[in-house]
Amino acid sequence: MRDASTGSGRELDEALHWLERAARQGHHRAQYALGVLYARGNGVTGDRIRAYGWLHAAAEAGFPAAATALERLAPTLSVAEVDQALAELRRRGITDASDS
Repeated sequence: MRDASTGSGRELDEALHWLERAARQGHHRAQYALGVLYARGNGVTGDRIRAYGWLHAAAEAGFPAAATALERLAPTLSVAEVDQALAELRRRGITDASDS
């Protein structure tokens, strides 16, 4: 999950652990933060599909910044990649993951 080039080691790993835990529990700010981290590759290996999933979950919860970020990210993914992101959300039970 973490990009080794970022360096901060244990603290970063722990922060990511708690952020992901909060996101999985439905906290839309944590979902948004993870989406941005994955989209930019900040502290983690960049992953546009994972970014789309977290941003979608936050946008579905009504977080406006997530909806804006999702609008910018969506055109960079194929239909198959979007489907993959939404399927992963459904698998984890994070959202209904309907493509809205």
